[in-house]
Parts: sequence; structure tokens; C-alpha cells
Amino acid sequence: MRREDFLAQPRRWTLSSTESSPAMSGSTTSLSSISSTDTATDPAETNNRLIKKHKLESFEAKTVPSNKVRKWRGLRLLGHGTFSKVILATSEDIPDEVDGLDDDEVVVGREPLPLDPRKLVAVKIVEHGAAGGASKERVESSLKRELDILKSVKHPALVRLRAYSIEPKRALLILPYCPGGDLFDLAADSSFALEAPLVRRMFAEIVSAVRYLHKNGIVHRDVKLESMEKQNSYLIYLISC
Repeated sequence: MRREDFLAQPRRWTLSSTESSPAMSGSTTSLSSISSTDTATDPAETNNRLIKKHKLESFEAKTVPSNKVRKWRGLRLLGHGTFSKVILATSEDIPDEVDGLDDDEVVVGREPLPLDPRKLVAVKIVEHGAAGGASKERVESSLKRELDILKSVKHPALVRLRAYSIEPKRALLILPYCPGGDLFDLAADSSFALEAPLVRRMFAEIVSAVRYLHKNGIVHRDVKLESMEKQNSYLIYLISC
């Protein structure tokens, strides 16, 4: 099995002190990583231990449908496509800079702070400028259509819009975070047996979601393994790309 080229990069980025992910470079609004050196001189401690300082971006958006302004703190890049990128974020109150990042916790100083999985979201960032050879008008038109659709759909197997914000240079879509990865990961995992009952259940959820869209005059146009995320108990969410 092989992913499409722009989806073939790792879903989890690891930043070193001297380089950054290509998806993060060239944007002043992306997550950044700054390295500093621990100056502790106690020989009992690790000499000159390298600590990565992560400067975290803050997002504000209006919730759907209540229109209340809420804030989220970006944690790490989840992935990117031709017109957008997706960042893992949390609504928990954590500092602007942290000393370490993990899936389950952040580290401030030497203190680990566990993250509440119920407060994690995926922030989809769509730049207003032209991307991938598309005109600015096409990107903005596509964004408006996606917003209208996400506001209107209500189905257990379709991702729901939690909040959004239209900024001068970009738009933010706050979506549920699906920690299980996409179906491509599952299908390509040779250590996991896809038995018939599970396959039937997943296929039924996908068909149900597509049928709902078609009944409401909506065509997804990109139904593939990479467009489907799995939640706990393998609930499948069909997402837009």
C-alpha cells in the first residue's frame, strides 16, 4: 500500500534543534521550536542537558452554534494538505512556552502536566492566499462551501464543526481530534488483523455517512482511506480534505 505523495510524510513530526518540519517553515503563525542549554553545573545532573523550548500558538474561535469565543493552545502539527494544515490543540490553560511535548502531557520546567484527552481538538488552518496553483478566489470559495457544509451536517459518522474563525490572512476550523489515526494506518498495519465483523461494521458506517450526504445534496468527492479517521471502538469519521 502506498499513500499519495503529499500524505506520505510522517503524521508525527519530531523537531531537532537545528531543523524544522518543511510544513512549518515559511509561516510566522506556525508552531516554532527554540532550543536552549541547561546551565546546571551539578555533576550529579546531566551536563549541559539540551532542553527544547516550544513556543505554542494560541487560537481563538467562535463555537457552533452558540457563538461563544473560546481559546485553544496549539501543541504539534498533525499533517498538511495542498490548501491547509492541521494542528493538535488543547483548551486547557497551559503556558505560552513549554519544555517538552508528548501525546499525553506537556512539560513545564521539570513538571509534567497530563493532558485531558477530552479537551484535545484538531485545528484546521486554511490560508486565504493562493496555494497549490489555485487562485485566491477558488480557495475562499472552497472554504465558504466547507464551512456551510460542516455547519449543516449532523450524522454520527461525519465530523462535526466545533468552532471557527475567519481572520485577515487565514481561517480556522476547530474539529474533533480522532486519536486513532486514519484507516490507511489501520489497513497497512500488518500486526493487526482486520477480521470480517470489524470490516463490515466500518464499511456500514462509511456507507451510512455517504448515503446521508447524498440525500442532502452533498458530494464528498474524495472518499479514500486517508479521509477517514477512527475513534475509540472504531467509530469512523468521514472528514473533508
